[in-house]
Amino acid sequence: MIDLALRLWLVLYIRDGFAHAAKSIKWNDTTSIQELIASQFQKPDHFNALNLRRFSGIKVKLTSSLNEHLELDRERSKLKIFPLKCYLYGLRKSTVEIIPNKVIDEYLKTMNLLFPSRDTKTQKSLKKKGYTFGMEGPVDYANPPYLSDFHFWRDRLSTLYTEFCSPPPSMTQLFNDRRNVLQWYTFWFAVAILALTIIFGVISSVTACLSTRYTYEALLLARDAAAQACPTVGCAVQSALPGG
Repeated sequence: MIDLALRLWLVLYIRDGFAHAAKSIKWNDTTSIQELIASQFQKPDHFNALNLRRFSGIKVKLTSSLNEHLELDRERSKLKIFPLKCYLYGLRKSTVEIIPNKVIDEYLKTMNLLFPSRDTKTQKSLKKKGYTFGMEGPVDYANPPYLSDFHFWRDRLSTLYTEFCSPPPSMTQLFNDRRNVLQWYTFWFAVAILALTIIFGVISSVTACLSTRYTYEALLLARDAAAQACPTVGCAVQSALPGG
């Protein structure tokens, strides 16, 4: 009855620890209902500049031209970023609208999306490089941005996100990319099996070569010993050997 009440209340297929059903959520006595619900809606890896470098090998390149903001150079794996966030935010507060406010608002959203102020790893990376735009201007919004919220930079963001979701281009990024845990473990398990197969193959080949060598040397020793003991037997052994 408790399971049924929870399913109707939370619209989640919750079962106790003893029931068995496909695509159901197991709930044990050591987990609170809040923790159980939170575990079903885990946030994916953040789409930001730091993870773009980790998973896709895309590095940031600063540009002094606003119209080049978010341009992606696939050949060099470079993403152009216009860093004068504080300057544009000052223009946004001006009474004279030189650059359209909607353009500035979208630019600020893209910067907060790629360089989130609450992400300590991102801010640490920016500080290490001497960049200060991560904490300049408005750094937070009430709701997370969606692609449909953008108009001027929608296409570039879409291209960038496609690169972010694509398979890692190198072994380093592949090692760091654990967004799909099952795929990550499956790949490296296959790599381990391949490596072990190669290692054991090499060992078997070396062992076979050494065995052949030692067998041949043993035959040579037997021939010499037989030749010394009985010349007639020695001739027979010698004729049986290759080249004898």
